[in-house]
Amino acid sequence: MDELATSVRTYFAEGIAVGQPGLAVMRGERVRALTGDLGDSDLLVCLDAAVTLAQVERDGLAAVVEPQLDALEERFPGARVRAFGEMVDILVARGDVDQALALEQAWNELAKARHFCLLCAYALDVFDPHVTPLLRGIAGDHSHALVVASPERLAQAVDRALDDVLGPDETARVYVAVAEEAQTPKLPFASAVLLWVTDNMPGAASRILADARSYYYWSDAAPTSA
Repeated sequence: MDELATSVRTYFAEGIAVGQPGLAVMRGERVRALTGDLGDSDLLVCLDAAVTLAQVERDGLAAVVEPQLDALEERFPGARVRAFGEMVDILVARGDVDQALALEQAWNELAKARHFCLLCAYALDVFDPHVTPLLRGIAGDHSHALVVASPERLAQAVDRALDDVLGPDETARVYVAVAEEAQTPKLPFASAVLLWVTDNMPGAASRILADARSYYYWSDAAPTSA
């Protein structure tokens, strides 16, 4: 099970354990894995993400999701619903960043209006400069953001990459600049550094991102985490 699937499984399992129903809008293969892993729980409703996205694009998110929330709230009165969807991730994979951000905003507005618990998770490449606009938008719309499974490992990888490319003195100046600007306070600091480098150091950004990717995924010096 990959990192994203593990996080989603834990999220719903913890809810089921305390009687909280769940609404999962996921890709078919992940629906099968999730239902198989959690068992046949009547607390969990699973919808196919591709099919549901087509309905949302036609009718709007609220028109598609609210009836599901109504049904769960009627069956389990007083219990807070937990929801997760992969529709935004499908749009990202298509390259539809504007539509992905719009759907993300629609989810957040619905969560505020209906007061359910919303988990958002994406298979984003944080070392890809083209992901920067979406990552910044996601960070701005959430109470907190965990960009990778191991923030400590990311911090080590970014630090080594900056030192390789810029040297220790310039690296220190980058850290000070990011801390002073605090453009994305909800992100882990290392992720904010990558965004800052992408925006402000185009000549060096490609190598920094490539080195950080290498250190994050392949370095024996960095600790591993589930």
